[in-house]
Amino acid sequence: MILSKLSSLTKVASTKRIIQNFADEFGLVYFGSVSQHSDEHQIVRGMTVSHSHKDSHYCIGTYENYDISFVERSDVVNIKTKRQHTWHILQFDLRTQKELPHIFIGLHSHSESFYQQLLTKYSQLRPLSLGAVYQQVPTFNAHYRVFGQPAKHIDIETLLTSTVGTVFVQNFGALAAEIVDGSLYIYSEKAQLTPSLLEAMIKNGTWLAGHIDAAAEALN
Repeated sequence: MILSKLSSLTKVASTKRIIQNFADEFGLVYFGSVSQHSDEHQIVRGMTVSHSHKDSHYCIGTYENYDISFVERSDVVNIKTKRQHTWHILQFDLRTQKELPHIFIGLHSHSESFYQQLLTKYSQLRPLSLGAVYQQVPTFNAHYRVFGQPAKHIDIETLLTSTVGTVFVQNFGALAAEIVDGSLYIYSEKAQLTPSLLEAMIKNGTWLAGHIDAAAEALN
């Protein structure tokens, strides 16, 4: 019991140190734990927001002209059985003024509970196959699932070009992405947080945010 508690405390301390170093490197301000019931900070939203989630290691700042927020979020997910789940999330405030379709991109191999939570929260989303309107790299559809509203299929393919497909396959790995309410969210479910993972999240997220902002100009 004592060894287990020591191991847990060591992991928490290591995670805090990694995130604080990440914040220092990329010009973010580290706040630590925050309450979703407080008005002192802007809640990181997206698919993981709930009435019961707990946020730790909250950071905010600006990187490459994007306002961003980072948080480690934990919650009890009740899909078949209750279990504790943890995400690391980066939110980018997009600059485009165009109304964007709701899009979610995740690996085929993400857990059933991961997608059940998404579809329970957003019942209007459906799985879409990209390439029906514009050319898409086959490896993207082979590795990733895209969810959106079927009525917005053309707009979604306009934003998620073959360039996006190529970059996802080459660089995103197990990261997931969501575009909703004027923000881009980058999610990691990996249990072990590392500096290289955080760097991949912020750099890939910045690239995708820039691409979405530019591609949005082609939307009606």
